[in-house]
Amino acid sequence: MKRQLKFTALMWLTFSILVLMSLYLSKDIRSQIEPVEAAEMVQVSGSVMKLEDNYKRKVQMVIDYEVDWYSLPFSKNNVLLYLRYKGEDVNTWSKVIEGESSWDLYAQNPNSAAYGLYQIMPLTAGDYCAANYLQTWVHSSDCAINIRNAQGWTAWEAYKLLK
Repeated sequence: MKRQLKFTALMWLTFSILVLMSLYLSKDIRSQIEPVEAAEMVQVSGSVMKLEDNYKRKVQMVIDYEVDWYSLPFSKNNVLLYLRYKGEDVNTWSKVIEGESSWDLYAQNPNSAAYGLYQIMPLTAGDYCAANYLQTWVHSSDCAINIRNAQGWTAWEAYKLLK
């Protein structure tokens, strides 16, 4: 009897999860991307889980939906999801962006020509980025990744201050 009850409960739980997942995935992806801090923890089924795991699930959902990143509006969370999707270190990028531009997409350095979310210098962008690197936050993110791949994290003053 106990075995049958456990089996029935497990089947009901599996069915419930499948129904919830289908409802969840049927909604517009943009409505699923809620603002969160990179270092937050979330409560799941009575246990604490790192937000990084939550991001991985959301990123997998994004991959499954083949989202057109260029159609998503600029938001801190969309940038972090995109960076995670690209396999980047979200926590480090979050700190660098915070230090460089305070998440201002149009930030301009009064002491140099650095501009945008990642405070990219036009001459540096000319070496590593497409001409349209300021067109969208996605282009800027790709440009920053290219610069980091070529020059390392020390290309950003904010990173140097982290160490």
